[in-house]
Amino acid sequence: MTDLKTKLLNLYRVAQAGGTEGEAVNAERVLNKLLAKHNILLSSLMDTDTEQRWVEFQYKGEHEKSLLKAVIFKVASDEKGTI
Repeated sequence: MTDLKTKLLNLYRVAQAGGTEGEAVNAERVLNKLLAKHNILLSSLMDTDTEQRWVEFQYKGEHEKSLLKAVIFKVASDEKGTI
């Protein structure tokens, strides 16, 4: 888990069940600010049940091959553009 994701999840936990009302309000404010800054949806943080499996694709011609590569890159890469 990345440091940012850990920080965001910790803020979410405090916002939901913080020690005091002030702590919860402040944690929610900071959480929302960071989510917006990094363009992250709260629902994507909660998605920890990811499954990986091998899939084979068939394509005809260079155009379909190029499109398939673009789709795979878009789906598999992180926010920095690395796979």
